[in-house]
Amino acid sequence: MNRTSLQQRIRIALRQVIVDEWSLFTSWTSGRPVSERTICTHLGWYLRPQLPREWDVDCEYNRNGLAAVKADAAGHQHPADLIVHHRGLPGRGHNLLLVELKVTAASENRGGSLQTTRDLVRDLQYQDGVYLHLNAARPRGTTTLDPKWAWFPRNRPEVALAPVYSPGTLDAILREARRTLDARRPAARMD
Repeated sequence: MNRTSLQQRIRIALRQVIVDEWSLFTSWTSGRPVSERTICTHLGWYLRPQLPREWDVDCEYNRNGLAAVKADAAGHQHPADLIVHHRGLPGRGHNLLLVELKVTAASENRGGSLQTTRDLVRDLQYQDGVYLHLNAARPRGTTTLDPKWAWFPRNRPEVALAPVYSPGTLDAILREARRTLDARRPAARMD
């Protein structure tokens, strides 16, 4: 599967997470939205139906059989956030995509970085890797997202973060997410 196809599938899955699961981003606790793991799990759920059935999609799956493959600022070890692979089969032909997800600027201290993503793609022999930063923020009580990503093929030294969506497309997605959430909320009962 080529990179353009993977990028489009990630865009579609992320759009579905934003629109259908907007409450994940608006339910802030302790100054941040829900965990990367939760959002990444939903991303995997929406990505899975878009891929050929031969591929497995797993969140925080220890693909390499190592005790851990990345470390956070406190030294705690973690597997990659999301992978697309053939379970139990080693090598580049069985490792399609590795996703490292960040939700907020504060989550950058919880393991995983541009460098980690590059290293994991290389060391674990993935065909492609993406560092996806949602840039969730809550200025003045309103949740905002500004998703950016960097794609890592094996052996490419430097990459830069780029917007996942054009500004107009992102605005439309966020408006739809807010409308969808408002429509889903139960009306207050007047007993």
